[in-house]
Amino acid sequence: MNQDILRNQIVREMRNCLYESGYIEVVSPILRPVDCGITQRLMLTNGKFLRDCMEINLRLKVTDITPKVYEIGPCFRQEKEDETHRVEFYMMELYSRGEKLVHMIELMKNISQCCIPFVKDVEIFSVKDFMLADLGVDIATLSTDELIEHIPNCRPTVYVKGDRPFALVNRYIEQFVEPALTKKDCLYFLVDYPISTICVANRTNGTNCIERFECFINGLEISHAFEDSIQADDIEMRTKQSRIMSPEIFEQIRLTREGRVAATVGLGIGIDRLCMLYRNC
Repeated sequence: MNQDILRNQIVREMRNCLYESGYIEVVSPILRPVDCGITQRLMLTNGKFLRDCMEINLRLKVTDITPKVYEIGPCFRQEKEDETHRVEFYMMELYSRGEKLVHMIELMKNISQCCIPFVKDVEIFSVKDFMLADLGVDIATLSTDELIEHIPNCRPTVYVKGDRPFALVNRYIEQFVEPALTKKDCLYFLVDYPISTICVANRTNGTNCIERFECFINGLEISHAFEDSIQADDIEMRTKQSRIMSPEIFEQIRLTREGRVAATVGLGIGIDRLCMLYRNC
């Protein structure tokens, strides 16, 4: 099927599903005033930067009148291109107030039924349980410093000198956890991530795990969701521990401390990734 026709079909079905779930489509700025310092945004000749995600600007669209919002559009990342990564790519991101991660799991199941009809099974896979079996540690109680010291001792191939904690943990998950998702045409929800992976995500019942999932089908990540923390002091402490302080993080901490962002849960889906699934199924 032609790429443009396929994308149009996927987006149409996704919009119908989100409309039925009470979401309103909105638009947020593509141009940003600063580089976030993590993914190195693309800079234009006027000194502005192209967005690498929608996130905080879209989250600010959540109000009493519009408690559920979404946007479909382009994002840009200055990274090496390969078969699953492009500089320019299309995303759907949404935010909902007053809901939890479990609601995003159900919404993602509904979207997959509409947009990925060849999915046969759904499974929830715990990162925490995998790491307990593989490393012998409970990440729910382990601190970030303890975790990044323990992982290289057990799995030395993941260590890179100068790594920030989130990069080391993510590399471990990519090398050891994700390859365990072997069932074909199965929608996998990876849950129970360590706090170091996303410093702005809600803790799970006060533990060192967070309310987050990533979805995989046939080895390809297609979506990502997490609950947003509104504990500014906790966010600031965790970002310092993970060494990912940036202008955008400072701005999110400020907005959270001022009470300008509500407690929300967000979901992002890669439109181009869904098109890849169709081509490879």
